[in-house]
Amino acid sequence: MKHKRFFNWALISLAVCLLWGWAISKDVVKSSWTAAPPAIDGVSGDWTGATFLTEKGVKVDYAFMNDGSHLYVFLAFKDPKYLSSIETTGIYVYFSLDDKKNKGQGLRFYKRRATGDQVIALMEKRGEPLTDQDKASLQGQKIFYLYDWQPIDKNVNPILLVSPGTPPDYPVFKGKMVENAWTYEFKIPLAKNETQPLGVGAGTGQTIKIGFEWGGISEEMKKAAAAQRKGNPSNIDMSASADSLRGGGGGGTTPPFQIPVPGGGKGTGTPKKYDFWLDVQLAANK
Repeated sequence: MKHKRFFNWALISLAVCLLWGWAISKDVVKSSWTAAPPAIDGVSGDWTGATFLTEKGVKVDYAFMNDGSHLYVFLAFKDPKYLSSIETTGIYVYFSLDDKKNKGQGLRFYKRRATGDQVIALMEKRGEPLTDQDKASLQGQKIFYLYDWQPIDKNVNPILLVSPGTPPDYPVFKGKMVENAWTYEFKIPLAKNETQPLGVGAGTGQTIKIGFEWGGISEEMKKAAAAQRKGNPSNIDMSASADSLRGGGGGGTTPPFQIPVPGGGKGTGTPKKYDFWLDVQLAANK
C-alpha cells in the first residue's frame, strides 16, 4: 500500500513538473534587431533579416523587428477568406506589459478617404512638414486614400507636444496587395510618456504581449446600414472619425475586395471577427 501511495505521489510530482516546464517554456516570438529601419510601404523587401512565422488559424505570416526607438511589424494575409471586413474595420494592435490580453492600450490602423484640402488641414494640425509645392499638389484634388491611425484609449491625446523644428514621432502604417497576398506594415514608437502617449511602453529586450484584431462590424458599417434602412445609402461619410495623415496618401485605388454591409446589396451576413495574440521579445542592441 505504501508503495502504491509513493507511486501515485511520483506521478503527481511528474505531472506538476511537466506542467511547470510547459508554462515557463511557452512560445515567445523574438523580434529581430535592425540598424536600418524598413520603409513603411507594405513591401517585405527590406525585411531580409527578420524571422517570418505563420498564424495557421487565419493564414497570416508575421514578423517583428525593432531598433532602440520603434517596433516594426509586418503582416501578410495569404487567404482573402480571413480578411473579413478589414477594409472598413482596419486592424487593432494591442499592447500589454502584464502578460494579459488587455485591449485597453493600442492603436487602430485603417484606410480612409479625404479631400486634398482635408489632407492639408490634418497635416498642419499635427505639425507634419508640408511645403508650398506639397500644398499646391493637394489643393483642388478630390479624394485621397490615407493610411491612418487612432489611439484605442479615448483619453489619450493624439496630438504630440513637440519642440519647434522637431518632426513628431507618430505611428505609421501602409497596406498593399503583393503577389496574391494582402500585406500590412507598421511602425510604432516604443516610448510611452507625457509627450509620447502613443507608444508601446516597453524597452529593448523586454517581452510584451501583442494582439491583432480585425473584421466584424465597424461604426462606419453601422452608419452605412442605418443610411440604407432610411433609403439614403449614398450620403455616407467614411472619414468622419479620423484626423491624421501620417503614413500614406496619393491617388485612390479600388479596394481589392468587396465588403459586405449588413442590410446591403452584397448580402446580409455579419462579417466574422478574427484575432490572435503573441508574446514578443524585443531585441536588444547588438
